[in-house]
Amino acid sequence: MPYEQKIQLLATIADNLKNTKIIETVHLQAKKIKRCFGIAKGEFSYSRNFDEDNDEIAKLFGAV
Repeated sequence: MPYEQKIQLLATIADNLKNTKIIETVHLQAKKIKRCFGIAKGEFSYSRNFDEDNDEIAKLFGAV
């Protein structure tokens, strides 16, 4: 491939990449994240003293 065609191809690729990034940025900025807190309220329970099993958990992960 001649040098001039390589330069033209690289310029075209660079322009396309720039346009792609702009489109992605605009799309991400336009999309708002709606947060929903408390959707699992009352679905899970845990013991009052959830730290009492720390030694057993450390053994399971090889920390001790």
